[in-house]
Amino acid sequence: MIEELLRRRKAIIGYITLGYPDKERSLEAGGALISAGCDILELGIPSRIPSQTDP
Repeated sequence: MIEELLRRRKAIIGYITLGYPDKERSLEAGGALISAGCDILELGIPSRIPSQTDP
């Protein structure tokens, strides 16, 4: 499915961090991105382990 989409045109990819700033607003943001025309929505999962978030 994604390969077919990319053959036709470039994809618009949205990104949100789940639960940020809170559950309700992150769900609203995801819905808004899809409604606005995002083809793919990437969901970031926050980590509580500092070594996984440092560059």
